[in-house]
Formats: sequence, C-alpha cells, structure tokens
Amino acid sequence: MRRTLRSLLRDQAGTVGPYVAFLSPLLVGAGLLAIDVGRVTVTHDQLQYAADAAALAGARELDGQSGAIDRARRAAAAVLNRQDFGKTPGAVWPAGTTILPLCGGDVAAGCARILRSLPADDGTPITGGDTTLDAEARFIQVVVPRTEVEAIFFDVLPRTGPAAPGDAGGTAAPGASAVAGNDPLICGVPPLVMCRPMDPDALGRGKAVEVFMQPAGAGGGASYIPGQFGLLCPADDSVNCGASSVGENIASVDGTCVASRTMSMKPGVSLQQVRTGINARLDWWSPQAKDALGDWRRQARYVPARNVTQATEPQGSPLAGTTRCERSDLSAATAAALPSDTCLVSGTCPNGRFGDGVRDRTRYFDVNHGGSDGVLAGFSGQIPGGTGAAIRFEVYRAEIEAGRIVQPGQSIGGGGTTSEDGAPQCFQDGTALATPDYTWFDGAPANDLRLLRDRRVLPVVVADCSDPSFDPRAFSPDDIRFMFIVQPMYTPAGATIVLEDLGPMADGVLDDMFKDVVQIYRR
Repeated sequence: MRRTLRSLLRDQAGTVGPYVAFLSPLLVGAGLLAIDVGRVTVTHDQLQYAADAAALAGARELDGQSGAIDRARRAAAAVLNRQDFGKTPGAVWPAGTTILPLCGGDVAAGCARILRSLPADDGTPITGGDTTLDAEARFIQVVVPRTEVEAIFFDVLPRTGPAAPGDAGGTAAPGASAVAGNDPLICGVPPLVMCRPMDPDALGRGKAVEVFMQPAGAGGGASYIPGQFGLLCPADDSVNCGASSVGENIASVDGTCVASRTMSMKPGVSLQQVRTGINARLDWWSPQAKDALGDWRRQARYVPARNVTQATEPQGSPLAGTTRCERSDLSAATAAALPSDTCLVSGTCPNGRFGDGVRDRTRYFDVNHGGSDGVLAGFSGQIPGGTGAAIRFEVYRAEIEAGRIVQPGQSIGGGGTTSEDGAPQCFQDGTALATPDYTWFDGAPANDLRLLRDRRVLPVVVADCSDPSFDPRAFSPDDIRFMFIVQPMYTPAGATIVLEDLGPMADGVLDDMFKDVVQIYRR
C-alpha cells in the first residue's frame, strides 16, 4: 500500500490536465471574442474608406462655380462602397441615395456638411464654418451611416438598443467621417499680377498697355495703381513671394503655380529679374540668365519665340564662346520693332498707361515688308473682339506662318535694305528651336489653348486693386487675360513692359490650367 502511494506521488502523467481544463475555455473565448472584435474593426475600416472616398469625390467638385455644392453632394453619394460584416451587408449608402442630405440633427443616418473654413487646430471640434454659398465652399465633411454589427459568440459588445427575443448577443454600431478640401491651383502663369484700370473699357483686343513695375524695397511708398505690375506669390511661398526665382519663372515654359481662390502679391518687384525673364523670351540673354544647370540659352525650357523682331542685334559673336547675348539697338532707318500705341508714345492716352490700339502701322511695313502688308492676307481677325486692322499679335504670327520674318538685306519701302535678323540668333538648343510651336491660322477660334504655347504670350492675372476691400495678402483674381509682349525691356533701368491685350481667357483654357489639389484634412 505504501509502495503504491509512493508510486502515485511520483507519477507526473497528466499534470498539465488542470491547466488545460482551466485555460482552454479562456483561450477559446479569447479567440471567439477576437473574431467579434475583428468584424467590428473591419467594418469600421470599410466605413472609413467609404467616408474618405466620398469626401475626396465631393471635394473635387468644390471649384467655387455655380452648383458646386450640389455637385459635391451628388459626387459623394455616387461613390460605390460596401461593408461586409454588418447586420445587413451591402452598400454603405441606403438604396436610392443620389445626393447626400445636409447634416441636421441625426448624423447617424449619413449626411454631408459644406464648410468655408476649418479650425486651425486639428483637435478643435468643427462647430462652425458652414456655408450654403457655392463660391465660399472649400471643404466637405462626409458622415457615413452607422452600421450595426452583431456579436456572434458573446454578449460583450455594447448594445445599440434592447435585445430582441432570442438575441443572445449585443450589437456595435461603428461609424466614420472624413473632411476633404479642394485648393485648386492655376499653373503655367508668370509670377506677375496687373492692377485693373479704372475704366472697364481700357482693356480690349489690340489695345497696348504700358505696364509699370514698382521697384522692390519701396517700403511705405508701395502702392497699387491701375496698370501696375506686382509680384504674384507662388502657392508654396506666400512669405517671400518666390523672390529668388522671379526671372526663372517668367522665362521658362513651365511658369509657376498660384492658388486660384486666394492669391497674394507684393507691389515691389526685382526689375533686373523681370527684365531678364521677359527678354529671354525674345532671345535677349543678360548675364543673369542662368541657373544651376548653366546658361538658359542652352536649355530647352527657356526656348525663345520663333519671331523676335525687335530692332536690335546681338553683341559680339553670339554663337561662339561664352557670349551671353546682350543686344544693342539698330538704326531706326534699317530696323523697326512692332510699335506701341501712338498715345502711349506721346503720353496723351486718356486712360494713362492704357492705350487705344491706334499705332503707326505704316513704318513697320515699310521697313520690314517693303511697304506692303500682303503678308497679312488671310491672317487678320483671328483674335475675337474686333474686325478691324490686324493687331500686332496677328502681324507677328502671320510673319511666322508665311515664312516672312525679317532678314538682313531685304528692300525697304522708299529705299535701302534691312539690317535685322528677326529669327533667334543666340539660343543654342537647336532641337527645341526647330520644333514648331503649333500651326496657328487654321480657321479655329484663336483664343484657345494654343495661346499658352506661344512664347511671346503671357497669361496675366488681373486684380481690382482699386476696390476698397482689396487686400494684397488675400485676394481673388478679377480676370486672367492673354497679353502679347510687343517689345523687350530695352533699358536695364526701365520699369515698364509694353504689352498688347488679346482678351480674356476662354473657359477651356482655364480648365486646362487648373490643377486640383484635393486632400483629406480630418477623420
């Protein structure tokens, strides 16, 4: 007996049995609970993805145009998302939902809020900022309907209501929301903004503008007067206004991107940088015309216009050595640039720096075309807004299309020969220079996307600086107009640019320049 008891005490077989008996229910229960919790977590994630997608789709429609709010609500409702583990698996939105209702008292049913602004601190609840105005709408908050998820194994989930007879489990009702916004950019514009004239008729097809630029560092003397150019701040640099790259952004084919809703500007500009950028488009390369990759005149992104007639000639031997191609004036007897308006030259324009379109056409055709304007046959009236004589831009394009850009040795009306070569002489990327910009005169409306590809055309933002509420740190553009560069900035100390107004941009052009920047701001 004693031996049997001793043997039993020494026998270790089955010692884990009590542990297994105790832990097995716990482990099985934990696994089953994990399944229930996992179903809730997955459902919440699916709802969050749905809220994100709906908010992004809605925000893309918030462009400030008429009907933006309704379009945003419909776009959010049109996003197809589903959840798989709810009480009723299927689409997130109730059947038949074509437009999200605006949030009221019951947000659990799913809704949308349209907001003009968000609190600066992400931790601050959104208690205001709602708007019903399309022009103000910048953000959309989407709240997806709560979805009940039933517990399969344990009554451990918080109930959303009384248990039904025979219901052994609780239900959880996860939900989700997301806030998305759209801050669209306008890309491809030079970093310049012009103050609108007081007279609404001062701008128009073929009218010249002698734009004035106030030098940087004007300090307290800075002002905003009609016809003045200011520095338009890039979207990513509202503090320094991209001051270090003004010339590069004016000269390059890329331009810069600016916020389309709320722009900011500075009155003072670096005249040397502006002159360098403008003149590069006309094959005039100052010593400052270079970047980290070298001289601009050797880079395709700075290709000049194909017609740079301007009554100047390159200094030295432009195609050899390191000459950067500054230019000097040619004799007025043998060379002629496209003229400014007569009243701008004499200082007698009623609207100050805004001309009336009347200019000395005769001398230009005498010098560059032997006294004949036959080069214009079929090329006039391409720019909408008038049926009169060809404007300067049409003369310029006609010379390109007809292969009639002025060359040295041509006969001048009244005697003598020309001394200017109106084709680029200094730019050294032959491939870029030989690539046609486009065929212009093909019978299609001229005020379209092709204007963006002409190197002597600037899309210029126009601001109503005379409005009493005008704030240069935050303003909406009054207009965006195409401007033709009539002449280079001849003198280094000059503070004016002579441009010709081609009219406002067509809607299709603006659509091509817009770049949506849609993102999630909150969850």
